[in-house]
Amino acid sequence: MKIPYLGVHFADKIENGFLVVKTIDAGSPAETAGMTVGQKHVAMINWTTNERVPFTGYEALKGRTKLHSYEMANKYIASKQNFWHLFEGKKIAFEDQAGEKFVLDLGHSRPWRTVDWRVILAVSQSLIVLLIGLGIWSFAPRSMAVRLLAFSGISLSINMLTGGVTHSVEFQTAPESYKFHYILNTCGGLMFVYGLIAFLWHFPSRINRFPFAFCALTFGFFAFCVQYFQWFEFPGHPFQTPNLITLPIAAIISAVQWRRTRNNPIDRASMMWVMMTIFGFTTIVVLLYSIPILLRFPPIISPLFATVSLTLIYIGIALGTLKYRLFDIHRIWWKAVTWLAGGFMVLLTDIGLVSFMNLEQRSALPLALLLAGWLYFPIRQAIMRLFVEDREVQMTDNIPILIDTFSQVQDAGEFDGRFAAFLKNVFKASEIGELGRDNLRVSTIEQNGLALRVPNISNSSSVLLVGKTNGRQIFSPRDAVTADSFVRLARNMDDARKRELATLKRDRERIVRDLHDDVGGRLLSLIYQSGDEKTAEQARDALGALKESLIVVEDAETVEFSLAWQKIISEVKTRYKVAKKKFSQTSNFESERVLSAREFVNFKRIVQELISNSLKYSDKSGSTLSLEVDSDATIILRCQNRVSSTKCDDFTGGRGLPNIRKRLEEIGGTIDVSLIAGTKGKKVFDAIVTIPIAN
Repeated sequence: MKIPYLGVHFADKIENGFLVVKTIDAGSPAETAGMTVGQKHVAMINWTTNERVPFTGYEALKGRTKLHSYEMANKYIASKQNFWHLFEGKKIAFEDQAGEKFVLDLGHSRPWRTVDWRVILAVSQSLIVLLIGLGIWSFAPRSMAVRLLAFSGISLSINMLTGGVTHSVEFQTAPESYKFHYILNTCGGLMFVYGLIAFLWHFPSRINRFPFAFCALTFGFFAFCVQYFQWFEFPGHPFQTPNLITLPIAAIISAVQWRRTRNNPIDRASMMWVMMTIFGFTTIVVLLYSIPILLRFPPIISPLFATVSLTLIYIGIALGTLKYRLFDIHRIWWKAVTWLAGGFMVLLTDIGLVSFMNLEQRSALPLALLLAGWLYFPIRQAIMRLFVEDREVQMTDNIPILIDTFSQVQDAGEFDGRFAAFLKNVFKASEIGELGRDNLRVSTIEQNGLALRVPNISNSSSVLLVGKTNGRQIFSPRDAVTADSFVRLARNMDDARKRELATLKRDRERIVRDLHDDVGGRLLSLIYQSGDEKTAEQARDALGALKESLIVVEDAETVEFSLAWQKIISEVKTRYKVAKKKFSQTSNFESERVLSAREFVNFKRIVQELISNSLKYSDKSGSTLSLEVDSDATIILRCQNRVSSTKCDDFTGGRGLPNIRKRLEEIGGTIDVSLIAGTKGKKVFDAIVTIPIAN
């Protein structure tokens, strides 16, 4: 027999033997019968048999949270039996305190618009938790923690669904149906609680080999049998105590798991989120709902709000896995959503065709499949693209970036470092993990998708990328293929770079050989064959300059800077002595610095140019050179000389300073030039050269 629709809703409990009308649905049998809000009714009457059942003695009928003994529970269930048989006729009447009877027709079906929002919310919560539970069970990698979490969620869903159904009607529930829902509700609630503490034993890893999950679920089923068969009453409260005794057990298990994850930051982060989610929401339920009932007080929050809090446990775990990768549920969730959405769409379409177009079921089902398919598959595809499929890394978008990144790189070590940074940026990885020393041939997925290991360009190491899209996604096999494509492209660029360097090396060797054999030979002949000592000296200087140029072209030698400085200063002193001008210098080496051939020659010629300008424009007071190599191996050279009053203040018009800037640009240095006030109205030329160590 179906549940009859009355359209009247009463206050939450029977008091002093009467029910108070709370609300009435528009157009319902109750409104047609003339019932009004605020009326107090004392009895129900079967209009066919004229049997009358007063409400006196049934004060516990609607107040289920006040049941604190098996005797009260049995009376509660018996009350359903005593009222249900009144609905066997075609009409039923309610009698108010004045003795007036209001007759309601039982032949009406409940309109969807009149369904209590609390019932809709309870069913929605149940479906959400069921969706997560079924999704985990169906799609997640098999493990005991996965199974236990899914089992606990499905049990909670059953508890919510049956609770919503049994609380949606006041009296008109068939006793057999009510008892069935009551059994499922009790069993689902207990299995949820004990399944959850069993899950904590196994997450993020099993504590030890003790079969705790089996023992916990067995005790939960035992507690259900105790309540159903009423073998005995648990101390404190027969219905709340079995749930509350799990709290200290869960706290101890969580403390052990917390300690076990102290050296694993990923598991620790996952454990933090799970503990916050589970204990945060269960604390609300325990403190505001279970404890007051245990102490024989009305609960502070309603059963509906309590179930909302429990639902948030699974929603919280689902959201947490998007970051901490508990079970890859970000994929599982949307697969389950689209899977169930397809079934519901077909079902609703079928119901609509049967109800509104009066089609037979055999004709309606194929048509429903056809119509739902036209809508469902495009919607499903859009959802899968938006939520399920990874944001694929596009090769065409990143090839220009790859070229720009490596076009100016010369050093092989820098090439590997830039490639690691490039991959981190492309996949938006949260971090680059420890470099591997294995000879990896292709990219591999590690840590269940949390990390991707990619061969480096030099093939002597591998790069570990951790946390795709800043930890919000996992790496997929497609990402590994894309990374390998980048590796091949980068290696091709590296090979092209090596071929270019080899060509340049051969060209340099040829140029050096030609200059050495031809120009060098001619200068050497000039030195030995010239009868003029001055000409021979100039030839020797030219030969020395040629040798320095050849060193720069080869770029194969290095020079210890402290020794090079002594050689430079020796030449400078000679030039000032010939010019009969004063010269002083200071030097301070806080750290060692080694120069490449190019750096040495450029620095030497910068000093020579500064000294040439100083000799040309300074007065008789001469010049000062001060050198410092600081703790960072940065070279700081300062040249000062008092400018002759007859010289122009503009010192930027010649070619010397631009040449100095160009040479410094080649070796990564800078120069700061200024005229500052000196003594006796003179101006002092001040040049500061800074050459940091190459990165």
